[in-house]
Amino acid sequence: MKKIYYAHSMKIYDSIKEKDELRFLKRKYKKENVVCPNNDLGELGDIERYKKFIKRNCKAVVASEYKNCIGRGVYEELKTALTNKIPCFLIRKTKTGRRSVKPIKSIRVNNKWDWKVEYGKVEIAN
Repeated sequence: MKKIYYAHSMKIYDSIKEKDELRFLKRKYKKENVVCPNNDLGELGDIERYKKFIKRNCKAVVASEYKNCIGRGVYEELKTALTNKIPCFLIRKTKTGRRSVKPIKSIRVNNKWDWKVEYGKVEIAN
């Protein structure tokens, strides 16, 4: 069974935000297997192994922003999925504060010098 990959910043690993987003994704994708890389895959080494996992095992990637940006790891995971025509989505809060999932239209490099936080920006589809 293909999986839903939860791409998110290492800055929120093991945080309340990560737990809340995972709970949201597991409710939204009830019958799907949501994969949290740090909880379910462990340390695979370099980003290439995570990208390979996405290409071989995932039917969608759902990303989370950190400070309205994505780090290089999330950028590379999304780029891999988009290149391989795997649907990508972004978790966003609505005006009422509830979470929703929006289709990603594109990603772009925002600050090539900041790999951890401000490396990329996500544009969602209307």
